[in-house]
Amino acid sequence: DAIELMNPSAAGRSRQVKRARLNADVLRLPAVGNSDAHVLEGIGTAWTWFPGATADHYRAAIDAGTTQPGGAFWSNLHNVDVYRRQLGAKARHLRHTLRPSGEWR
Repeated sequence: DAIELMNPSAAGRSRQVKRARLNADVLRLPAVGNSDAHVLEGIGTAWTWFPGATADHYRAAIDAGTTQPGGAFWSNLHNVDVYRRQLGAKARHLRHTLRPSGEWR
């Protein structure tokens, strides 16, 4: 229905030009922005501009192709902090998944 052309993370920044080119040359989808927030500080750092104020207006804007992505890329420090937190969460999950013997639960 749409393509995310504004994702403020390092991954989003590194792929933005390639996605925009693909969209302009091939896909021709409405563009949106999303915070992709895995931490509280990331919420609201990217968004989609559209006429209206409701979910129905948003859906209609995507259908009409009248959306515009907005936002600001995260700093390198913020990206490192997000990845640090994600690695910690994955390590905790893995610790709970493995039995003391090293076998999977």
